[in-house]
Amino acid sequence: MPRPIRGAARYHARYRSYAGSGPHRRYLQRAYAFSLERARAMGRDPLRKERPRVLLCGTGSAATTEEFVRFVRAQRAAAEIHVLDLNPAPLLASARALGDSVCFVRADGRLAPYPGGAFDLIETDFLLQFLSPEAKAELAREWARLLDPQDGVALTRDWVRDSAAKVRPQTALDLTRRAIVSGLLGASTYSTTAAELRGCFAAAGLAVEILPSTGNGGPRIPLMKFITAAPTR
Repeated sequence: MPRPIRGAARYHARYRSYAGSGPHRRYLQRAYAFSLERARAMGRDPLRKERPRVLLCGTGSAATTEEFVRFVRAQRAAAEIHVLDLNPAPLLASARALGDSVCFVRADGRLAPYPGGAFDLIETDFLLQFLSPEAKAELAREWARLLDPQDGVALTRDWVRDSAAKVRPQTALDLTRRAIVSGLLGASTYSTTAAELRGCFAAAGLAVEILPSTGNGGPRIPLMKFITAAPTR
């Protein structure tokens, strides 16, 4: 079994109380809806099938899992939902909350125990920040393998610096962000640029859209980006 991300256990324990709060739950529902809208704008509709197969690749808490399942079921009640994480704590908590209506698997997202083309939708939220450049490239390759080539899409949000514009202010903000996550949540994170993400996704055979956190009905959050990735046709 691969080793969990450094600091993951502390992160999950400290993140739990915020994850279940009203503001965070409302953020998740808006984020899921906007991300699905972007997928459809790219010509992909991962939930169009009567029984789409969906993977939550990494979960911050049981509350996160519950909100995602609620969103998907509202779109497609018969969706087959899988939740994968390497840390057992959020998986056990989610399983207690949701029972056997969802399939829970302890595994590394870079080595998912599923056949190629298994999923129409892969979702995760702020996972990329915990991965080194090499690990992000591995994850992108695995997503490309797992996604259905016709409608498959991966949706996520993360902290991403622009490749050229306002480099110094964004670098300072990113260093502050990493210090806060380390101090408050006890987890180590990495910096990511839009150019790095575009490169690793393109190398994996995925087209990617990276948008700032505006246009989704909420405030602009510095560095936060909506990321939509789909297999190139």
